[in-house]
Amino acid sequence: MSTFILLLELAGTLALMAAAYYYMVYNPGAQKAWERLPTEAEYRARTGQNGALACSHCGNAETLDVGLLRVTDYRRQHLCTRCRNTLWRSRI
Repeated sequence: MSTFILLLELAGTLALMAAAYYYMVYNPGAQKAWERLPTEAEYRARTGQNGALACSHCGNAETLDVGLLRVTDYRRQHLCTRCRNTLWRSRI
């Protein structure tokens, strides 16, 4: 009986660790927020810009490409370097 209890505790611990890993790596809340951002094409269409893109809030042409949750994240956000507004999303 004690072996069975140890196996149950181990299974529970592994399940808890798997859930924590999932939320740390994938983070469903951040994923949903990222999906609500426009793509670059949608941002161009929304702002009516054809050439180099500029921030629709302050007009700055410099953007910062950052990962959603970490530097190596394939989900990218493009931020204005002046006002720090998130402009559009992309994937690597």
